[in-house]
Amino acid sequence: MARQQATRTRINTAMAEGQVSLATGWACSRRADLDATPGTVGRRAARLKGGSWNCLVVLDGMDEIPSGDDRRDVAARVRSFVDRWAGVGNRFVVTSRVAGYRAAPITGFAHYQIHDMDPETQVPAFLHRYCTALERLERPDATPDTVKVHARARVAVITDAIAATPGIARLAVNPLLLTILVLVQRNNTQIPDQRAKAYDAAVAALGEGW
Repeated sequence: MARQQATRTRINTAMAEGQVSLATGWACSRRADLDATPGTVGRRAARLKGGSWNCLVVLDGMDEIPSGDDRRDVAARVRSFVDRWAGVGNRFVVTSRVAGYRAAPITGFAHYQIHDMDPETQVPAFLHRYCTALERLERPDATPDTVKVHARARVAVITDAIAATPGIARLAVNPLLLTILVLVQRNNTQIPDQRAKAYDAAVAALGEGW
């Protein structure tokens, strides 16, 4: 952690002194193994400009920018970033929830939306695999049969909650939210039968056991 912080400090200094561009600094700061002296950052920038890296740049969580004005500003900066670096073999992925993206879309990108899981096939398969893996982690000395029994019991509790509560069923088709429901069940044994209470339990589970 201290080394990463020192790395970012050196990169910020290099950007402030005009030795590298903001775009190059962002790209370089993601490399945890970078010895980020100004000279090294400059050499990385030269490679990036020359297209020898063919980088995949992933910018995650555009929707997490709270202000609409800030989000639009960042969207414009991302567009400028891409325009500057796309022509030398680099590729770019930007992720966002749909609700947080509509107000500040980024032009020129192909857009793809991840579909919900199928409640009849994919949700049960996800639960079986995830709960089995969780039981193996929590019971490293258990026999395979014991792991299977406990995983099935965990899956049954979650499946019953999904079947009994439409609000929980709507959460369960999202892989992240279904993972959180598993954490809620692990912490509380039972999943609350009201969506609002389930959210409260999810926040507690994330804070205590993620």
